[in-house]
Amino acid sequence: MPWGSCRSTWRREGLPGPCPTTSRVSRSFTLPYLTLEVGGGTPVRERPWGRVVGRKTRGALLRVDGIADGWGRLEEDFVETDGESVTASSLGFALDSEGEEEELQLLEGWVLLDGRDLGLPRQLVAFGGEADAPPPPPPPAGEEERAVARRAATAAAEAEEGHDSSIGALLQGAGLPEELAAPLQAAGIVDLPSLLVAASRGDVHRELRGAGVSKLGQRQKLSALVAPHWEALALKERGNEAYRESRFEAAAGAYSRALAVLPCAYTDLALACYSN
Repeated sequence: MPWGSCRSTWRREGLPGPCPTTSRVSRSFTLPYLTLEVGGGTPVRERPWGRVVGRKTRGALLRVDGIADGWGRLEEDFVETDGESVTASSLGFALDSEGEEEELQLLEGWVLLDGRDLGLPRQLVAFGGEADAPPPPPPPAGEEERAVARRAATAAAEAEEGHDSSIGALLQGAGLPEELAAPLQAAGIVDLPSLLVAASRGDVHRELRGAGVSKLGQRQKLSALVAPHWEALALKERGNEAYRESRFEAAAGAYSRALAVLPCAYTDLALACYSN
C-alpha cells in the first residue's frame, strides 16, 4: 500500500469518509508502560515514519480501523491549526457560520504497533474490552538487563567479525565530520542501535537537533542511515502476515528482501529476519 499521506479537506459540512486501506479492521490497543527513555508515550504520524502530528500517552485506549506493515491507522483524524496538530474531534463543529469559510487539512494518524525490532519498547498491546483500558502492567522484571546483555553480545559478535557500527564509524561512512561524535555520544547515541532508537521514537530531526546535530544536511545523512531499517521492518511485517496466512514461500521471500535492504546484519531486526 502506498505510504503517501491520505489528506483531504474538512469543510463545515462534515468529515469525508476514511481513505481506503488494504487491511481494514476495528481493534482496540492500549499502550503498555514505557521505559523512561520514551516515557512520553508513542508518536502519532501522518503516515508510517512520516511527520509527527501528535502523541499518545501510556495507558491510552486507541482504536484503529486499518493495519498495514506493522502500523495501525487511528479512527480519529487530526487537523492543523496555527501550526499545531490537534484531533479533529477536539474542534467539534463549532465553527462560526457567519465567518469566512474555513478549510482545514485533515490528516490521518498512524501508530507503530511494535517497535522492539528497532530497540524500542513494545508500543501497543491488544485490548478486548469495551470500557476504558486498565493501567497496563509494568515491563517484565529484568527486561532492561536482558536488552543490555543482548546488545553486549551483539557488539562482541560484530567485533569478532571485524564489523564496526560505532557512531564514529557511521559518521566516517556517511562523510560527516568526526567532531559530531562527541555531542551524539553525550546524548546517548553511541552506535547504530542507539541511533535507530533515537530516530524512531519521535521526530527524527528534532531528536538529532537535540543531540547537537544542528545542520539540516547532516541530519539528512544520518536519517538516510536509518531509513533502510524502517523499510526492512515493513518487509518483515509483510512476511509475518504471510506466515500467519500459511503462505510460507511469500513469507520467506519477504524476509529475504528485508535482509537484502539492511546494511547491517547484526541488528535485532536482522536477527529476527534470520530466525524467521
